[in-house]
Amino acid sequence: MEQGAKKEKSTFLIVISVINIIVFIIGACVLYLLITQRTKTSSDTNTKTEENVSKTANWKIYENKDLDYEIKYPKDWIYKVEKYGYIGLSLYGGDYTYDFLSLSNNEKALSENLLYIKIGLQQGKSHENNLNLARKGIKAHPKNYTNYKETFITVANQSCLQTSYTYKGFSVGDTEAVTTYIKNKAGDYISIDYQRVISEPDYSDTYNAILGSFQFIE
Repeated sequence: MEQGAKKEKSTFLIVISVINIIVFIIGACVLYLLITQRTKTSSDTNTKTEENVSKTANWKIYENKDLDYEIKYPKDWIYKVEKYGYIGLSLYGGDYTYDFLSLSNNEKALSENLLYIKIGLQQGKSHENNLNLARKGIKAHPKNYTNYKETFITVANQSCLQTSYTYKGFSVGDTEAVTTYIKNKAGDYISIDYQRVISEPDYSDTYNAILGSFQFIE
């Protein structure tokens, strides 16, 4: 009887030991995967940063002292500064932006809205309202607006909302639109908008490089 109890106790201890070993191995594997993923993410981020610095090394610098930011843009691109206009997702109203920058690879693409990158300001109090108006407008017209997505990316060391969708441009053809919102110290949003007609060359890499060069200035 006593030997049977000892045998059961011994078996129980063995089972517990095996379970502990299994738990330890699983924990070690999970920890390894987490460390590997974090290292990979950090490495990918550093690689992208290095690639962006290399890509924009010979670009020109545009500085806006009114909105306290600067960006780099390709030296063969043109730009113009306009005082008033809509930007981003203000599809059905919303506040005007002011003093916004329009960039493109040529005058025709800029003037005919075939390809451009625009930077402007949305006041914080109307930012969410503008987004909600846009979301409702896109949802109400699913045939005209497709592939709508909202993601978060890092710009100027902060997490920023980025929206993207495709819409039917009846005069120029289907158009891709991407907008990134960067919050400033005043609680307003610098919006950086990329738009191109699908038949035009894709300059999303240039857009991303411009986002990577964005920084606030004192």
